[in-house]
Amino acid sequence: AEDVTERFDWAVSRAVNPGEIAHVLRRMAANLALLAGEAQPGVVADWAPVPLPWGKRRFLWVGVSRK
Repeated sequence: AEDVTERFDWAVSRAVNPGEIAHVLRRMAANLALLAGEAQPGVVADWAPVPLPWGKRRFLWVGVSRK
């Protein structure tokens, strides 16, 4: 993802740590959706972790890029 120079409407990924990949995805896309494990409040302040019904430690992080 770090080598991609194009801009997209959406970036979608799974099994990632939102805090570690946020800077790359914000550069790539206007809208972001990440399927991740444990919610870590404040990791990415402007994204909202949505709890998923199939696991107590599964979240969908959704946000809009500020770039």
